[in-house]
Amino acid sequence: MQNPTTYLVVADSSQALIYLTDAKLETLQLVEHENHPSSRLTNAELDADKAGGAASAGRGFHSLGGDSNSHQEEAAEFALSLSRHLHSEHLAGKFNHLLIAAPPHFLGDLRHHLSADCQKILGKTVNKNLTRVGEAAILEHFA
Repeated sequence: MQNPTTYLVVADSSQALIYLTDAKLETLQLVEHENHPSSRLTNAELDADKAGGAASAGRGFHSLGGDSNSHQEEAAEFALSLSRHLHSEHLAGKFNHLLIAAPPHFLGDLRHHLSADCQKILGKTVNKNLTRVGEAAILEHFA
């Protein structure tokens, strides 16, 4: 790769926008839009395939294996998938510098799963959900 190439990733637990940007961070070109629709489901929908629950006399409802952290699990799964995809793209030579904007918890999950190679080229990160703002606003956060 002759010229420095930067991927700017704007993500939350249900989607990731992957942009190619110039060295001066003046333009964005959407490369991919990754979706993780499971993160948009309710806890009831996420837990539907898990073990049910049973009523207990005088003590309310007891779970029989359901997980109250289903959204967190889905977010972590998406972070792992996205980090693997970024690693693959980096190995293919598609970028040599990485910038990320994501809400704090998802950014933490993503950073945890990033490969050592991607960690080395990771530049600025922004602890904010920018998935619903325009490209100009995204660029302002990285200026």
